[in-house]
Amino acid sequence: GASRGIGLALVESLLKRTSVPVVAAGRTALESPGLQALRAQYGDRLLPLSMDVADAASVKAGVEAAGEVMGPRLGLLVHSAAMMHPSGRGENS
Repeated sequence: GASRGIGLALVESLLKRTSVPVVAAGRTALESPGLQALRAQYGDRLLPLSMDVADAASVKAGVEAAGEVMGPRLGLLVHSAAMMHPSGRGENS
């Protein structure tokens, strides 16, 4: 997701190095301090969306919301979602 880590770094880099609008999706995108700071700096160029790739309805709603802002054209998609290890250990263990 785009809320932190590599995903957030990619969002920040796209905003700094291009003039295109950026959609940043993730389960916690709306609560992300990093995305909130970037939204304050870049305004409407950044659209944070709450989306869970494991939930088809969530993905569909996210795509529709992005389409309302971006239109029917998509220039680049970066899918940066992680999966938890089957043991239940998270990425910080």
